[in-house]
Amino acid sequence: MTLGNRSYEEKRSFIRMKIDAMVSFSIEGKNERYEGRCKNISGAGLLLETPKKIPLGTRINVIIPSENSTIDNLSATVDITRVTPQPDQHSYELAGVITQIKP
Repeated sequence: MTLGNRSYEEKRSFIRMKIDAMVSFSIEGKNERYEGRCKNISGAGLLLETPKKIPLGTRINVIIPSENSTIDNLSATVDITRVTPQPDQHSYELAGVITQIKP
């Protein structure tokens, strides 16, 4: 399959978009807020980096602030499906499935 001028052979339902955006998140049912950086996002999931270790299977609520005042922040519920330590940066990459986009 060709997408624009490039060949696209990935078997994902949604294309990943690389982004570099600060995010805040909380563990569902808890009040503490944490910060991280979203590295990529698709229609089905996202990848973020954070110094906070979050256990596999945890449900988090993520807010990605909009840089445009006419566009709302992205607020989503995400189930963590992969946790990868990043020892050089003293952080963790959290991959997750977006289960709900909130209004």
